[in-house]
Amino acid sequence: MIPRSTRFWTAATAAPPSGQASTPSSDERRRLDAVSSSSVTATAPPPVSTVSTVTTTTASYAMGVSYAALPAGSMAVNKNGTTYYLNGNTWFQPMFGANGVHYQVVPAP
Repeated sequence: MIPRSTRFWTAATAAPPSGQASTPSSDERRRLDAVSSSSVTATAPPPVSTVSTVTTTTASYAMGVSYAALPAGSMAVNKNGTTYYLNGNTWFQPMFGANGVHYQVVPAP
């Protein structure tokens, strides 16, 4: 709260000569009273809630079945001198045949 004795001076209002007190006009008094008696209440905005839903689709591969191509995102892993490809929990081993390379689902090495 601002005490009534406080005076506000703007660039448009010249300060009173030193040693002389200035009395505000009735309009100024009303504005000062309104400013000093008004209370400002600030509230925080409501919290923002973000919900993320992650859906993972896992294809199941039958053990021993050969596939012409690896699924996207498969990574090469060398185990005991043999190259395998891992995708999720499924292990693939490259096999070489008459029609080129194919990938067979094998148990984890």
